Amino acid sequence: MHMPKIRNEFGRNVVTLMTGTTLAQALPIALSPLLSRLYAPDDFGVLGLYMAVCAILSVLAAGRYEIAILQPKDDNEAANIAALSVVITLGTAIALWLVILCFWDGILAASNSPELGRWLYLLPASVLLTGLYQILNYWNNRQKRFKQLAVSRAVQSAGAVGTQCALGFQHGAGNGLIAGFVIGQVCGLLSLGRANLKSARDAWQAVSAKGIRSAGVRYKKFPLFSSWGALLDTAALQMPLLVIAQMFGATITGLFSFAFRVLTVPLNLISGSIAQVLFQRVAELHNDNPSVLGRYLLRIFLLLCCVSALPILLFTLFGREIFTVVFGEAWAPAGDYAGILVIAAAARFTVYPLSVVLSLDHNLKKGVAWQVLYFATLTTVLFAFSNSRVDVFLKAFAIHEVILYAIYLGVILWATRYLGSTHREQAQASVSAPPAIPKP
Repeated sequence: MHMPKIRNEFGRNVVTLMTGTTLAQALPIALSPLLSRLYAPDDFGVLGLYMAVCAILSVLAAGRYEIAILQPKDDNEAANIAALSVVITLGTAIALWLVILCFWDGILAASNSPELGRWLYLLPASVLLTGLYQILNYWNNRQKRFKQLAVSRAVQSAGAVGTQCALGFQHGAGNGLIAGFVIGQVCGLLSLGRANLKSARDAWQAVSAKGIRSAGVRYKKFPLFSSWGALLDTAALQMPLLVIAQMFGATITGLFSFAFRVLTVPLNLISGSIAQVLFQRVAELHNDNPSVLGRYLLRIFLLLCCVSALPILLFTLFGREIFTVVFGEAWAPAGDYAGILVIAAAARFTVYPLSVVLSLDHNLKKGVAWQVLYFATLTTVLFAFSNSRVDVFLKAFAIHEVILYAIYLGVILWATRYLGSTHREQAQASVSAPPAIPKP
């Protein structure tokens, strides 16, 4: 009787997150035809480069301690982890600002994008906003307040797209896409922070210097292992765009970035919501009944495969026509790219939500091992084909994604079998062990 209840609660939480995320993602999708006419492919290329760098730097913003907020059973310990995460995030933002201040010229030269120069000083703010949002995100997840998460995502999207459209109509607005992105981050954080004022005040009473130090030591595996794996993972995800920016120029970068965004936004709508709820559910099943995890995740994987079939058919057959009609003739090449990239997007979509299993304390090293493999093989493939035509480059990237995410699925299922066997051994030991004899 327990599992049906889990499935029902899981479904309700996913629907709650998807409702807010649908609104959040519907706005950029609905206004993409307008944005594609207000901004040139070069502008989207600069935005893509800014977001890529921000995503890579944000991985280490809190030292990955924010993920540990879901782990302890005690809320007081979780509150101290959250406080530690905030302190580290603030320190990271300050350090990044000093680095940019001292090495601005070198960073700009390495980026090969002069248009990015005036936005570099906003990077520390974006990293800070992202880090704080993620901390609140995991705290809400722990408390099962998925409605607040859904609302904050919608507010963040509305703030970003509204600002981008408003600035796009102004002559000489430059890359209002980046300004809108930052404004959206501010709106999302304020919305989520306002919804957590009471819980934050209550949690603050349990925070102490001793508790923060204790949490930092107990969960040190996250900065020692998870941080580097996640950094490699995020860097690998952004690597195609970074290589394209260096080898093919701003226009191709913008076309690639726009095509990938159109593909991943609706797919991430589903997979992101599932991963968000699945993380909390996996933590519960890990403690109560880990032997069912493998079958549970396989069912979700098969469901995601069915969902991904439709976009694969649409974009492989009619990608150029769809982009020409919806976004304008200038974006027709992006439709050709989408027909190739949809395979890579589907491979990630079907497997990535299940990877929350590898965020459990016992599985961190398995996840890091795959991330190292992924980064090494992707870097090799991208640079090996960097001098090829862009369509050949993208096909090599798509083939790599299918192979590596198939390996990732195997690692995930292997990890669930390990948890199940460990749980059975512990149960047998507790049954067979003789009762302790009390000392006189």
